[in-house]
Amino acid sequence: MQDFRGKTAFITGGASGIGLGMARAFGHAGMNVVLADIDDKLARSVAEKLASEQIKAVGVRCDVSERASMREAALEAVAAFGKVHVVCNNAGVAVGGPIGTVKDRDWDWIIDVNLKGVVYGTETFVPLIRSHGEGGPTIRCRKTPNAFFSSVCFGMPWKCQAAAIAPQQMKKEEWTLVFVQSRMCVSSSQ
Repeated sequence: MQDFRGKTAFITGGASGIGLGMARAFGHAGMNVVLADIDDKLARSVAEKLASEQIKAVGVRCDVSERASMREAALEAVAAFGKVHVVCNNAGVAVGGPIGTVKDRDWDWIIDVNLKGVVYGTETFVPLIRSHGEGGPTIRCRKTPNAFFSSVCFGMPWKCQAAAIAPQQMKKEEWTLVFVQSRMCVSSSQ
């Protein structure tokens, strides 16, 4: 995908932090932006603020740990902009502590959001992206230096650091290819 104008980016955890940074970068490159966040009020409020920056954006509720919520958010994105071309599986959580002190429910939460959320996002959007035939990447952002599952991507994925800048400024050497001929690969590289 060479021309970003008029294309649509779907960003989980898009209402704050790295997700919001990506939303601004994609929006300033001419893309429509879907801010998918568990805090739907914040997502909608931030989308209104982005409109003042001449960025076409909508906020939608999305709990990435729930497959049905991801699917509903995808339907809202398609209803708003017709197609999705870029998916940023950015939402992530962390709990810290010495070995043996992290509670089972915290581990479940981490796995549900950081792993299953990426799986649900990939499973939901890859068929949608393939169906319109215009292509587009899926990006998995790694927020912690020692993440077990740092990236699951489709298409021409980019490192998070590259995705947070204007897409047209990305250099080929900044891309991280973790899919080869549509076969999924999980990368734990640092």
